[in-house]
Amino acid sequence: MKNSQPKISIITPSYNQGQFIEETILSVLKQNYPNLEYIVIDGGSSDNTVDIIKKYQDKITYWVSEKDNGQSHAINKGFRRATGDIITWLNSDDCLTKDALLQVADIFKNPNINFIYGECIHFNEQGDKPLIPLPKENLKTLRIYGFPFEQPACFYKRTILEQVGYLNEEYHFAMDKELFTRIALYTDMHYFPITFCKFREHPDAKTGNIIDVARKENNQVLFNFFASLPNTRLVTYINKLGRKHKLYQHPINQYEVNYQFNRKELKLIFTKTIQPIFSDNYKNKNYKKNIAIGTELISHMPFVFFANKYLMSFFIKSIKKQILSQ
Repeated sequence: MKNSQPKISIITPSYNQGQFIEETILSVLKQNYPNLEYIVIDGGSSDNTVDIIKKYQDKITYWVSEKDNGQSHAINKGFRRATGDIITWLNSDDCLTKDALLQVADIFKNPNINFIYGECIHFNEQGDKPLIPLPKENLKTLRIYGFPFEQPACFYKRTILEQVGYLNEEYHFAMDKELFTRIALYTDMHYFPITFCKFREHPDAKTGNIIDVARKENNQVLFNFFASLPNTRLVTYINKLGRKHKLYQHPINQYEVNYQFNRKELKLIFTKTIQPIFSDNYKNKNYKKNIAIGTELISHMPFVFFANKYLMSFFIKSIKKQILSQ
């Protein structure tokens, strides 16, 4: 019977991905999952995308092609329309693997599971790349600063999404990280060694094209997280440091923090957050900023700073470069 399996909602946002979207659609429809809700939200494509969608419209639960405010807005439109028990989004250049949804449904038979993630194969025009297994640790800190999984490899209950809120549409690159940060602070994330999806690498991929903007959004997400934590001495300092050196602007929203981080965990998250900032400053020849941040970290968090070889290396290299540039 159709309803013997939980309803799974898949949302595919799309814009001018006519060369890829058919493979994406087929990867979903060929799951032959008996209780599928498939929603395609197109942003008014001018290529052959709509023709391809129409080709399969009798098997697609709902689709629309109209101008929107970007990918996050398109996905949220799908979220609002979805009625499934389990939900995720699959971009129009990625694919599900064979029988992925049946395996997902089987896992969610455990009522204590709200969010799962698995493996993801990267591929390009040359074919599949070797699978790099994910870290097996289930550390809350890893979920906050790293998120070692690919977005299409995760599935979650729609009730969780309703409780933490939809995507923040102010983000265009780090919207998944921002959402998953909220979810990580709300419920456990469970890893399963199953390959659920394939992630396409191609020259027009959004994240690959504007990597600097994506990094800035990732930094914003993490500093918003710090701004929302209980007002401990360490968090107060981190917020002060972020404002002083303009590492972030203002918190866009507040997270519900129901996990008590200890000082060691907070320091670990913070150092992992600050590392790419040092790297970006060095790459952009902003040596003075690295020196200023490093000097302040030495004053307030010397053990954390000196224990991190990555930060120390960029701090010392920035000093040398600044001296040579004078």
